[in-house]
Formats: sequence, structure tokens, C-alpha cells
Amino acid sequence: MLKVRAGWGQSGNDQIGEYNMYSTFGTNGYTAAYNLNGVTGSAIAGFEPSTKGNPDVSWETTQTVNAGVNASMLNKKLTVAVDVWQRKTSDMLYRLSVPQVMGIATPPFVNIGEMKNTGIDIEVGYRNTLMAGKFTYAVNATWSHYKNVVESLSNNLKEVVGYSERQVEYTRATAGMAYPMFYGLISDGIIQTAAEAAAAPKFDTYTTVGHFKYRDLNGDGKITLDKDRTFIGDPHPKFVGGLNVDLGYGNFDLNMFFYGSYGNDMINYVSRWIDYGQFVGGLSKDALYDSWTPSNTGARLPMLDGASRSQEASTAFIEDGSFLRLKTMRLGYSLPEILVKKAKMKSLRVYLQATNLFTLTKYSGLDPEVNTLSNTAGEGNRMGVDKGSWPTPRQITLGLTLGL
Repeated sequence: MLKVRAGWGQSGNDQIGEYNMYSTFGTNGYTAAYNLNGVTGSAIAGFEPSTKGNPDVSWETTQTVNAGVNASMLNKKLTVAVDVWQRKTSDMLYRLSVPQVMGIATPPFVNIGEMKNTGIDIEVGYRNTLMAGKFTYAVNATWSHYKNVVESLSNNLKEVVGYSERQVEYTRATAGMAYPMFYGLISDGIIQTAAEAAAAPKFDTYTTVGHFKYRDLNGDGKITLDKDRTFIGDPHPKFVGGLNVDLGYGNFDLNMFFYGSYGNDMINYVSRWIDYGQFVGGLSKDALYDSWTPSNTGARLPMLDGASRSQEASTAFIEDGSFLRLKTMRLGYSLPEILVKKAKMKSLRVYLQATNLFTLTKYSGLDPEVNTLSNTAGEGNRMGVDKGSWPTPRQITLGLTLGL
């Protein structure tokens, strides 16, 4: 069997709230209060801007084109499906930052440009029997790859968008690049000697022994965020894939589902909180045992002195986010037909299922499969930034399936 198919579709996105076109105001007894009576302690709450409106906003529109092939051969034992697709989004909705002189009002969503995604999805399955049909097996594998690029941003190709957290910018997107990419300084390790500190590019008064040495990209002998930051990592995987295995022998059945991602970087934002000592709260074991000291010059972390310059977005926070996870494994047993009939049922099966049994990864955070994105427009800019989302739990379930 061979089937060739093609498709085209267009959809819209308006997930920006109900009142994005209007500027709204609200009361605040602290930041918008004033004493009109001249008496201490009798301040009256006033109004202040809450949100800035944008009456010119329009729907975000996505146009998708795809072509695919489905094939079945060897008496339906082997199946193959291949899809090639392109998805182009116009009038992307995004909440741009505004100058602080405009006040504390939340800026509106605006239409900022166009983005294109292209990809390929492949699925291959094979099923057969052995031992005169007593042993059955089926294997199904999937593989997906996509490429993402921002084609334009508003009317200014130099305009940038990105994600910042506590005065540090972690991601950035510009025309011609993927959306988003990690952005920051390149760290060349920790300064070990006074002579090395004297020769290193100066970053304010921070360039001293025990701190990171950042790379001077423009060659002016000093580190400035505007001139020495660059794209330092890619949260988009080279590919993702899955493997589903079904085995059966007699009355026993076993299912295993593996899922993995390869080639994507992650930023371990949690490390900023627990490894560097600037914020109030519990610190990690590495902060105590793997911070630089004169007697521990091979440490992974710089000196534990809470220096803010140690926590600039840099390659020191970039980690390999690749992983392979056994997401589910289920072992079942169907009772013999004679026992089922005595129980006056059509079928009776017991099973033991476990989820997230193990994960193979080099990532040091809680979960490499972290997903910090919501369905709100414009939040894709923090893709791959691990802010400490709750890890995927491991669950073990004992079940019983009855057929009446």
C-alpha cells in the first residue's frame, strides 16, 4: 500500500487577553497615593496606569504546508510514514519591553514580524510473530527534526526580543536567527593568579583571582555587555525521537516506551540561586565543596562571595540538555480463558505499570525534560531556561482490567 498526501491550512492565534487594545488604570495605596489634606497619615489612594493599550494589534496567523507518504509492505508487517512540512507565522504576537520612563504600566502585545519553521517527521513500524505465533513483537520508532528562523522583526531588522530574569538577559532573537537563542558572555574559566588577573580584560572591579574570566570579543581590553555578548547556545534540539516496544508471550505482555532529545542546550537558572550565594536561601553542596578557594583551584564554581558579575548570563550556565528516558513500562498477565469463564467474565487482566523509571542525561538540574512554556502568546522566548519546575515524578501502578 502506498499513499501520497498533501495539505495546506491556515490558523489564527488571539491568546493575548481580552483588553489588549485598551489602556487601563487602577488604584494603589502605596505608589499612587497622596495627602490632599495636608495631614500626616491621611493619604488618599489615587489612580495609576496599569496596562498600556495597543488598538492596532491583529491576529497572529500561521500558514502550514505539508507533504507526506504512507507505505505498508511485507503483508502489513512493515509500515513507514514520512511528513515534510513548513509552517510560517506572520504578525507574531509579542509583549515588547518599553522604556522605564513610561512608568510601571504593563506593555501591550504587538505584532512584531515573521517566523518560519520547517521540519521532517519519520515513523517506522514493524510487527511479526515467532514460535508458531506464541511470541509476538511490534516495534515503532519515531524521529523528528525541525529548523526555526526569524525572518523579520517589525520594520527594524536590528530590533531584538528576548527573555530577562532579575536584570539578566538570557535569550535573544534577531532576524536571521532561531527563536530564541541563548545570549551572553563567553567564560574562559576562573582566574587563578594575580598575573592572570592583571592580563585579563577588565570587567569593572570584578576581574580578580577566583572569579570568571570573560572573553573580550571586540578587543578593547575590557568587558562591556553591549559589545562582548554573543549567541552562546541553542535550546532547539537537533532531533527528538521515541521508541515503542510491544512484546507478548502466551498470556504475558510487556510494553516499553522510550523518549529522548539530542543536541539541545539548557540554562540552569536554578544554579544562580543555589551556587553563588547572592540570594537569601539554601545553598547547594557544590557551593560549599566546589567553589574556588586558594586550596581548591580546580573548582567548578568561582569564589563564593555573592559577586553579581559571576551571575551574568554566560557559557558557565550552559549545559547539554540531551536525554533518553524510559517514560513507561507495563507488564501484564491475562488470566486463562477457563478461569475467566468460571468468573463469568469475558476477560481478566492484571498489570504493573511504572512511569519515568530512569533518565540518561548529563544535565545537572532536576529534569532535562523541563517545560516552562505556557499557552500565552510571546512566552516562547524562555525556551530551555530551567527555573526549577517540578520534576516529572516516578509512579508505580498496580491495575486490574475486567471485561464484563
